[in-house]
Amino acid sequence: MEFSFTEEQQHLRRSVREFAEGEIAPHVMEWDEASHFPMEIMPQMAEMGLLGVIFPEEYGGAGLGYIEYALTIEELARVDGSVGLIVAAHNSLCSNHIFKFGTEAQKKKYLVPLASGKAIGAWSLTEPEAGSDAGGTRTTAVRDGKHWVINQRVYSRKRDERIPAGKKRKQAGDARERHVGSDFQRLPGAAGKLARAGRRGLYWEPEDSGWWTDFHCGAGAGYGSGRA
Repeated sequence: MEFSFTEEQQHLRRSVREFAEGEIAPHVMEWDEASHFPMEIMPQMAEMGLLGVIFPEEYGGAGLGYIEYALTIEELARVDGSVGLIVAAHNSLCSNHIFKFGTEAQKKKYLVPLASGKAIGAWSLTEPEAGSDAGGTRTTAVRDGKHWVINQRVYSRKRDERIPAGKKRKQAGDARERHVGSDFQRLPGAAGKLARAGRRGLYWEPEDSGWWTDFHCGAGAGYGSGRA
């Protein structure tokens, strides 16, 4: 059995290493001390295909595999762990859930801009009372006509009001369906209140706390077993 990397994989590894050493390494301390999200390098990583490594080209991705993905994260994290987490959270926590469980329409609407780097993905899970224990979260989603009304406080990795974020939810009053899918939490036309208080995650990866108060999310934004 052959365990060595292919020529293409070795080329990718060298390219990511050169990028990380040339574009990230000189700014690591500056970004860390300022809690700065390096938006300036996102277009470059998108052009390299790093924001859609594992997704098919038909959805704007690079059409590569998990070996290439692992090499990418390894080389980025070798220089700065936070940049590695940014790319990993974007690819795995947000985009991959849409790829695995979203409808075809959702993939075209959300995954294509995510995989091509035109949008940045985020993931909301951690709560003050539950940590990152998905089984103990208290966030609720109550169906109200054509919307889900979301209430609770959560921490989000890399969240911004302009980007889609996945969030585990449980239906209020029904313990049998504690986690029935995920919601995009900031969509055009969404209504409700979101209070934000920035905090730092691992190294300088942005992590915000949010208080979702009567946040109305369109039913069509959900995916997974509870999207109906």
